[in-house]
Amino acid sequence: ISGPAMKRFSLIRNGEFPVYDLKITLKPCFRCNHNCWFCDEYNNKTKMWSEDDCNRVLNKLKGIPQDRKSLFFYFYGGEPTLSRYWEHLQYEIIDMFPDRKLFLQTQTNLSVNSKRLEKFLSSVNDRKSDQHSIDICSSYHLGKQRVEDFIEKMGICDQYDSLGLCFFSTEIPKEQQFLAEFSSIAKKF
Repeated sequence: ISGPAMKRFSLIRNGEFPVYDLKITLKPCFRCNHNCWFCDEYNNKTKMWSEDDCNRVLNKLKGIPQDRKSLFFYFYGGEPTLSRYWEHLQYEIIDMFPDRKLFLQTQTNLSVNSKRLEKFLSSVNDRKSDQHSIDICSSYHLGKQRVEDFIEKMGICDQYDSLGLCFFSTEIPKEQQFLAEFSSIAKKF
């Protein structure tokens, strides 16, 4: 594809996007448990981060300059909650930066167990300060879990003021299922 070169890029801020001095994407797991037909981005054979890998990353993060007062940590993957250290990474980041503004966002398919999710959100809310935000940004994929279970987990996130945006896969061949499940989520949220 040819065309004019981009001369500059700037982020247009709005009230829905956090303001930050530095954004860091962490991918503790490149695997995904949904295996959606439309996605071939993730490698389900890659090694997940070990505890040592996580600690090496955390040690590197200690070097973030003091003038970076507002930090955005984005947990991405594959499915980041498949990592057994997903919670550990967030707890350590909060402990590492108690006096900085933190926005910790996880992009997840919300396949995480409800009890694990609630335990994490309860624990992290006890640990974090008012200048730390936890945001669970979810993607709903048709046929990968019951819509009622997904809604329950969205409710848990909402209860702990951690409910982020929800992206919904639209599949025209499954239009009736899509409309019914989307309506179920939209009624609640």
